[in-house]
Amino acid sequence: MARWENVKGNLSFLTTGTDEHGQKVQKEAEKRKMDVKSYCDDVASSFQKELQHYSINIGRFIRTTDPDHVTKVKRVWDSLMANGDLYEDNYRGYYCRSDEAFLTAKQVIEKDGSLVGLSDDTSFLVLQGERKRRGDRGGAQLDVPSPEVQATAALVSPRQPVVGPLVFLL
Repeated sequence: MARWENVKGNLSFLTTGTDEHGQKVQKEAEKRKMDVKSYCDDVASSFQKELQHYSINIGRFIRTTDPDHVTKVKRVWDSLMANGDLYEDNYRGYYCRSDEAFLTAKQVIEKDGSLVGLSDDTSFLVLQGERKRRGDRGGAQLDVPSPEVQATAALVSPRQPVVGPLVFLL
């Protein structure tokens, strides 16, 4: 996609990297009798070596444990808290360990024992606040969440949980 945007004359910047948290990472590190940081170092190194075999112009390889990433996430988190866009509550629902994903009741299919019922105190993003700040555009696409399906879900039913990742451009 970045290459195509460059061909069209648009400036693009491709990033990729490793997400170094979650139960799968922890369990794999334990299985290999490694601490999580060492395991993640090995994965990141292997991934970077593998990427060299392809003609991909990667602008930045980022790890979620990189100090600048941690600093930016904290800045965004603090801003969301200060603006009242996050609130604390208890999540009750389904969580799939193998996919590391929260599921709605309609998405639940038990296949390999990785589905668990979950009740956990956590933070929730108030999508209505973002919608109000940008103005309710009656179905217009937000230009912040990505992929597009998440932006559409946020606009169509802002009171329903958006299941899946939301990516915010910094």
